[in-house]
Amino acid sequence: MNTVGPYHNRQETYAYFSLPFCAGTKVTIGHYHETLSEALQGVELELSGLDITFKDNVPAQQFCAIELHEQSYKALVYAVKNHYWYQMYVDDLP
Repeated sequence: MNTVGPYHNRQETYAYFSLPFCAGTKVTIGHYHETLSEALQGVELELSGLDITFKDNVPAQQFCAIELHEQSYKALVYAVKNHYWYQMYVDDLP
C-alpha cells in the first residue's frame, strides 16, 4: 500500500495505516525493491498483510473485524466524507 489522501488535493498524502485499516496476516514480502523513480516521487510502500494469489478460486471469507474507538471512527468518517483515495500495488503494478 502506498498512501491515502483527499481526492481533490493529490499533494496531501498520509501513510496508509494512519487510518484504521485492517492489517492482514502476511508478515513479509519477498520481492520488493524501491526504484529510483519511487524514491524521487516519495513513494513509501507498506505491506498490507494481504496474501493475494492469482488464478486461485477462493471462497468469500471475512478478512478481518476491528473495534473502532471514537478517535479512529471519526478519522474514518472524515476520510469517507472527504473522498479519500488510496493506492495499492499488486505484483508491482499500481
